[in-house]
Amino acid sequence: MKHVWPVLGIAVLSMAAASAGDQDFALSANGMGPFKIGMPDEQVYRILQYEPPYNLAASNGCSQFTTPQAEAMGLSFVVDQSRLIRINVEFGAGTSQPTTRTDTGIGLGSAEEDVLKAYPAAKIKSNPADPAWHSIAVETPDHSRGLIFETNGKTVKSIRAGEKATLSTENVCD
Repeated sequence: MKHVWPVLGIAVLSMAAASAGDQDFALSANGMGPFKIGMPDEQVYRILQYEPPYNLAASNGCSQFTTPQAEAMGLSFVVDQSRLIRINVEFGAGTSQPTTRTDTGIGLGSAEEDVLKAYPAAKIKSNPADPAWHSIAVETPDHSRGLIFETNGKTVKSIRAGEKATLSTENVCD
């Protein structure tokens, strides 16, 4: 059984890449494919065939990480207190154009105006460091989870999905 997990992790990420338009693997405030916000970190590690390189308890239980397969898709994960709390999508090393899309079809490179059309209730804020950049926030009806689209004023440059309290900052574990 131990040998099945590496193949499963690669297969899951490959299916997500190949099924970018598939609603089962679309990014939402609740997660993406088998990765559900709030799920135990051990399940995330098992799916990805990832071993934390250090004792999470020593870092107050918070970690942001990726794997080679996930990084190629622009994905990284944040776990805190033994639960998945956020999924990030961004351009990274070895990432050309991540194909991950939200359940409304928005992905990296999408036009800011398309984000606002897809999410009419979204709230847009200018970045204090550079007013041309925007953070577009979308919340679930119960306000517990959401999506943040970071744009340069024109196109989406990164997406964060997860628990609302974790979305306001890039580095939640700091």
